[in-house]
Amino acid sequence: MNEARYASLTRSFPERAEVLFKENEEAAMARYQHLLKLKDVYAEV
Repeated sequence: MNEARYASLTRSFPERAEVLFKENEEAAMARYQHLLKLKDVYAEV
């Protein structure tokens, strides 16, 4: 939210911004979980 593009999106399209931010957070968590699994796989090798 420190970047102008995010603040602008929130001001212009608050409902859409909320959906996009939520989707982005979920995608980031999924990527993080995937990386944790990869770490475990490669730690075993």
